[in-house]
Amino acid sequence: MKPLRIYTTSVRALSGDEGRVHAVLSSESTDRMGDVIRQNGWMLDAFLKHPVMLAGHDYGNVRAQIGEWEKVEVRGGGKHGTKRLEGDGRYYVNAGNPDADWAWKIAKEGRAAFSVGFIPRKWNEIEPE
Repeated sequence: MKPLRIYTTSVRALSGDEGRVHAVLSSESTDRMGDVIRQNGWMLDAFLKHPVMLAGHDYGNVRAQIGEWEKVEVRGGGKHGTKRLEGDGRYYVNAGNPDADWAWKIAKEGRAAFSVGFIPRKWNEIEPE
């Protein structure tokens, strides 16, 4: 089983007052660890039942819950360009969690990074060029 990988995203702030962002969470580009995630493989049903935005995969810390994803889906492909996992998220700003406030500040400046957790169902290992 391969470990979780970090993917630096494209982030656009949608609303300064409400802490809303639109982000590209994953694409079929090679990440810095040499992995490529095929976007057709996302199985989002379980995640969408509780779409929490976490700070750093810290599942055991309630303060790590810095927001939630309101919409996550695979877009693109064909005439619309490269397939990518995109989402609209909402940070829990001004709600008593300084971690959420700091993460929102970074996102507004276009400096946020998100990490998609995944367990591959199938993979091919190749030697990098």
